[in-house]
Amino acid sequence: MEIDNKSDSSSDSDYDPDKPVDSDDEQNDEESSMDESDDEEEDEEDDDDCDGDDESDDQDGNPDRSELKSTLMSNVIDQIIDGDCKVELKDEQQQQDDDMPMIDEFDLERYRIWKKNCQFLYDLIITNRLEWPSMTVQWCHSKQTKTNPYNNREYSTDKLLYGTQVDENNQNHLIVATQYTPVIDRNQIAACEGGISHTKYAKLENYVRIEHDGDINRARYNPQNSFIIATASSTAKNYIFDYSKHPSEPSSKEFKPDLILDHHQQEGYGLCWNTRKSNILATGSQDEKICIWDINSNPTKSKTLTPVQSFKTNGQVNDIKWHYYHESYLGSVGSDKMLKFWDSRMNGEMKAAFCSRVHNQGVNSLSFNQFCEYVILTGSDDHTVGLFDIRNLKHRLHSFDAHRDEVLDVNWSPYGETVFASSSRDKRLIIWDMTKINSPQSISAAQEGPPEMIFIHGGHTNVIQDFSWHPNNQLIASVSANNELHVFKPSIDIKSSEEPLQQAAIQSGDRSGSIKSPAISTFQFQPQPVQPAFIHVPQPQQPNTVVQAGLVGGTRILPASEAIYEQQREIVSAIAAPGGLKKKRSANIFRFDLP
Repeated sequence: MEIDNKSDSSSDSDYDPDKPVDSDDEQNDEESSMDESDDEEEDEEDDDDCDGDDESDDQDGNPDRSELKSTLMSNVIDQIIDGDCKVELKDEQQQQDDDMPMIDEFDLERYRIWKKNCQFLYDLIITNRLEWPSMTVQWCHSKQTKTNPYNNREYSTDKLLYGTQVDENNQNHLIVATQYTPVIDRNQIAACEGGISHTKYAKLENYVRIEHDGDINRARYNPQNSFIIATASSTAKNYIFDYSKHPSEPSSKEFKPDLILDHHQQEGYGLCWNTRKSNILATGSQDEKICIWDINSNPTKSKTLTPVQSFKTNGQVNDIKWHYYHESYLGSVGSDKMLKFWDSRMNGEMKAAFCSRVHNQGVNSLSFNQFCEYVILTGSDDHTVGLFDIRNLKHRLHSFDAHRDEVLDVNWSPYGETVFASSSRDKRLIIWDMTKINSPQSISAAQEGPPEMIFIHGGHTNVIQDFSWHPNNQLIASVSANNELHVFKPSIDIKSSEEPLQQAAIQSGDRSGSIKSPAISTFQFQPQPVQPAFIHVPQPQQPNTVVQAGLVGGTRILPASEAIYEQQREIVSAIAAPGGLKKKRSANIFRFDLP
């Protein structure tokens, strides 16, 4: 299901999803949308130099959805992922003369192919055209499900946080928007053939718009109080807003932050709230400094705060994150290729508790696993994502290598301990599953990418600036440098086999039961003649069944004997090595404790 909102989200202020729509008008709108879609497909068939998708359009009747997937996906992947398209690139001068944005013709061609086939890749895809580019996006913890009384359709409303990056003649705004999302179950998806749907049930509408000084490099809400928002500005200052105190539209053009955090000398992108202390915020900047702020420490009642702690690193700070389990532990990465850990309990001038060089080029992002306190991801300019055990940073557990350019952001999924996503300057967002490492692949599948790469979102035609997992639904929001905001739900199940731990239990400090020794993954090992003594090798319960093996955007069925995968040997070696991970025996789940 694809929904394309071309207009600016701030328009149509009188939008009401519960308002009845004239049946004739709605039918005409839908017929018009489908006619336009058909015309567009015909034009693409005439213009495209790529082939392989036309056969699905010429079939009579309503072919089975799974058959369409298996028929189309190999060609779609070849064209979208491998980029096997013969196109003629426009030179820069011609594009400037045409007053067109500088978008590579290859990207436009790849986008057309993606849009034509996205109904087979997603359960839901919503594309919004923003007025200005945004460098940040985040889902807020607020969701309501409503039913339209006139047609009995269900839709959910969620809050999305993003900002603007405007030219010098316009005013920047921090925006809290409401995203209306149709509620669609699997039965509805299986019964339809996809296509363009009515946009009245997938509207992005501004909820609060706040004047902001400078471009918004990053914006993050407080996990304990979603009304409190921190921003990192291009002015080198950080700001705190309580959007419950602001009107929906600014009453004046005056900039009125609730707090001003003034210490950095250059702009930055590092911004993270402490998950256990609601008043503690960490910021990192290109001035090679990390600051820790207490937003309640204002004895003079002044709006301007100074940091409670500040320390200097050896390179610009690209990202910082608080540890989920330890309120005083902070991780940072930067241009010095290092991953560093800091302990905020140290008095005076802080020094890194320990650090290690984890990449050959600058590191742009890191992410702690909220289900296992020892596992961390890093994304780098060397095009790779690294998986590390923080107790042994000298040995990389695994390298995820499928991006073609700098990896700008990595984030673990909130639904399962083995799934994460990464975005890159190559305009692609990839979803990975660690349980697929070393999974058997056919020759054609191996050419598409490693087995742990389970999905690629290729709908952006410019650099993906930021993305965010929805805290509850299997939705992802992403923003790119060409004013696009995408909300999508892949047609794959991105939950792990085990039920995810509740974030509330983690934040509350409950370390009992499964949270005390959280599971990083559920690994099954193929029986081998010799195995380390402590590794439990479960026997398959149903050897004659079939399971799904990872294929980007589609499904490939393999016999169970082939699909029972062997764990990556490097990870096994790390577990078996002295000082490595130790396992508590509990069914098929690895639980890790300190040595």
